[in-house]
Amino acid sequence: METAVKRSPFSSENLVFDSDSASSPTVVVGSTAKVVQFRPKLLDWYIRSKPLVWSQKAVKRSFTASVVGEVLWLHAGLRKSVTFKLQPKLFRGFGLSRYVVSRGLRWLEEAELIEVRRESGKAPMVTILDA
Repeated sequence: METAVKRSPFSSENLVFDSDSASSPTVVVGSTAKVVQFRPKLLDWYIRSKPLVWSQKAVKRSFTASVVGEVLWLHAGLRKSVTFKLQPKLFRGFGLSRYVVSRGLRWLEEAELIEVRRESGKAPMVTILDA
């Protein structure tokens, strides 16, 4: 007696890409096909890009400010809000020290691209402003 192997309808063997709609994966189960929306991994998520004018002002200030601004926009996209608490671990993931981040925040603040509310002993609150 054979044991039936249960296969998930979402296994890679069942994925079919129609040439007319290459962007929508289709799962074929038996003789029927269903369009399935896959939730991407966090690393594959699209975070909206920052406005060009904002980027230009940051780069004119310094390259450091631009890099810190890029991480801030990423953080804002993940939080889905332009106001958020700054998390140092996010910057460490990009190899930025707290001194570089502090300097970049100060330069972005001077360029009026962000607003930072600082409280003693707490993580600063950052608001990304329109350029």
